[in-house]
Amino acid sequence: MYMERLRFFDACSWVGENYLSPAHSVQDDQLVKMLGQRREKFGIGGTILSHHLSLFYWPRDGNDLLAQKLEEADGALYGAMLFEQEYFVEPGLFAQGLKKRFAQKFRMLRLFPKSNKYPFEEKLMSPFYKVLDHYHFPVMIGLEEIDITGNKAVQWEKIAQIAQKFVHMPLILDGQNAKCLLYNSYFFALMRTFPNIYLSTHNLYGVAQLEGLAKGVGAHRFLFDSNYPYQQIGLGVNRIREADLSRHEIEAVAGGNMETLIANIQLGQAQSHG
Repeated sequence: MYMERLRFFDACSWVGENYLSPAHSVQDDQLVKMLGQRREKFGIGGTILSHHLSLFYWPRDGNDLLAQKLEEADGALYGAMLFEQEYFVEPGLFAQGLKKRFAQKFRMLRLFPKSNKYPFEEKLMSPFYKVLDHYHFPVMIGLEEIDITGNKAVQWEKIAQIAQKFVHMPLILDGQNAKCLLYNSYFFALMRTFPNIYLSTHNLYGVAQLEGLAKGVGAHRFLFDSNYPYQQIGLGVNRIREADLSRHEIEAVAGGNMETLIANIQLGQAQSHG
């Protein structure tokens, strides 16, 4: 069957030791084996990796360690750099730092303002968002990271302000464990208003949720991600394979959309996918 040959590009997967939840660790020396198994079993040919060291210890150290892994790897394996707080001291160095990370095969910036203790608001992060906007560099932010109370009080208006100001910066909303049907109205409102907002798929498991959203704003706004090892890869893969969407739309969500965002980065030879 055609869907068995569907090619996936994973917009979010993790590697490294999770000190808080060891069961959700992927040891660095198992990375190559893990990627090979995913490719063979699920057809995941491309992946954007984040490193747990960046989240649970210090972003710069985790980014450096991930850069080493990317240098050793073959194929369409890329990194998601977590924002490095040192740039608040010297914001003028951020552009050069981004170019360095790009050369190391990083293709996304991830924001964890609650976990790593820094702002994400448009005015406070403006020096960095301007650079990212200039280079069309994708940014991913978790909904739980902008939930100030931990009780689904997501700061939607602040997301809107960022998207409105920096129209060339793809802003990817990552649900972590927060996405659910009760947020659909917010998703519709944001995505219809701001064409630079995208949504990852790993928590869109409500009945016809992905299909309804895609019908409303277009399938080109959704990015397959496994969120491995926090979710079983097969769940996310099968959700896309079995979606009530056209063949073209399924291909786009499975990998084409993320590949397009990477190709549109205005830094060097972004078009080379391995």
